[in-house]
Amino acid sequence: MRDVFEIAYRYVMPSLRRALTEELYKRKLSKKEIASKLLLSHSLVSRYISGERGYTIELRQFKDVNELVSRLADEVISKDLSIYEINERLTKIAIYVMSKKYLCNFHSRIDPNVDLIKCSICPNTFKSGIVEYI
Repeated sequence: MRDVFEIAYRYVMPSLRRALTEELYKRKLSKKEIASKLLLSHSLVSRYISGERGYTIELRQFKDVNELVSRLADEVISKDLSIYEINERLTKIAIYVMSKKYLCNFHSRIDPNVDLIKCSICPNTFKSGIVEYI
């Protein structure tokens, strides 16, 4: 069975970075500004915006996650957050996503060894769910 941290690293974090990139782009930041603030290459920013990267999981379908990413985008702009603060908040949002079992169906599709009835790894591991930032 694939480890939940592998799922978070390979799928959740890129999807959150894409969502944040799109949110910043909607707020009229240039691709160059986004790349600078998030310490990403210009080409990766372009691929996030065009949907070529970070598209495997559409976390924006979850209203609460959408709101968290939107709030983070506000803070990136208004508070000029450091890359450490941005990554900390993205990690906390990822933990929140895992705690809510939003990835269970996806996990079972990519790993046939996952039994949705028996598995409670994420909600038990990340049961604090809402971390102080959220």
